[in-house]
Amino acid sequence: MYGMIHQAVELMVIERFGEDCWREIRASAGLTSESFIGFDHYPDHDTMALLDAIPPHVRLPREEILFELGHYWVAYAGSSPYGHAISMAGDDLYSFFVHLDRMHIAIKSNLVDAKMPSFAVRGGPEGQFDLVYRSSRDGLQPFVHGLVYALARHLGENVDVTCEPFSHGAVFHVRRLGVVGHAGS
Repeated sequence: MYGMIHQAVELMVIERFGEDCWREIRASAGLTSESFIGFDHYPDHDTMALLDAIPPHVRLPREEILFELGHYWVAYAGSSPYGHAISMAGDDLYSFFVHLDRMHIAIKSNLVDAKMPSFAVRGGPEGQFDLVYRSSRDGLQPFVHGLVYALARHLGENVDVTCEPFSHGAVFHVRRLGVVGHAGS
């Protein structure tokens, strides 16, 4: 995965648990680099080792860490050089996910080694829709689950989301409950 993911994990851990905890996690994962370069490609094994090293140090299940990382990713990616692409993907949750694969294709043109997940939307924009997520990486469904909630909030929507995981993906049943707060919060 690209270093942007590692950078987001690092910042989330430091903000929530402190720099000492981050250093311990990095060492437990066997990562020797002091920092990550956002546009450099890192082996998936390193990313998974990093994600697996977090729970014992923070006493939270891996699924909860990934869910929170999904929340964190929305703000982190939004403030990155690709933030403009995120803002152009859609003004509401349904439209965002309809256009997400196109956004990933545009990003992949700059990050040629990226293995982007795919997303498909079933159903219409009113009420409920299903988001079908597929990835060459297994076990990241909780990340996407958190991402759906965070994107909804970012776009000013209140949702209820249930997840049916399958190998290398999941179907997220998204029930739109209405507008909350103001967009972008």
